[in-house]
Amino acid sequence: MIKKKIFVLVLALAVILTACKSPAPEATTEPTKDPNAVMTAAANTASARLTDIAALTPTPPPATPTETPSSATPTLAPTTAVPQPSPTSAPVTGQD
Repeated sequence: MIKKKIFVLVLALAVILTACKSPAPEATTEPTKDPNAVMTAAANTASARLTDIAALTPTPPPATPTETPSSATPTLAPTTAVPQPSPTSAPVTGQD
C-alpha cells in the first residue's frame, strides 16, 4: 500500500512539474546582414590580429658599421704595348 501511495505521489508531482511550462521567449527577428559587411568585418579582425602579433615581435638590433680597409688595394699599371695583328682567314662573301 505504501508503494502505491509513493507511486501516485511521484506521478502527481511529475504531472504538476510538466504542467508548469514557462512561456516561450519572444522571437526577435534580426534583419539579414549584408555578406560584404560580414567579409569586411572578418578582414578587419584579421588585420587587427596581425597588427597585434607584429607589435609583439621584437625588432632586430641595428646593424653595427663594418670597418673599411685603411689602404686602397693596389691596381696594375696600364700597359703601353701595341697589340699585334693576328692572322685571319679570307673574308667570306655571299657568292660561291
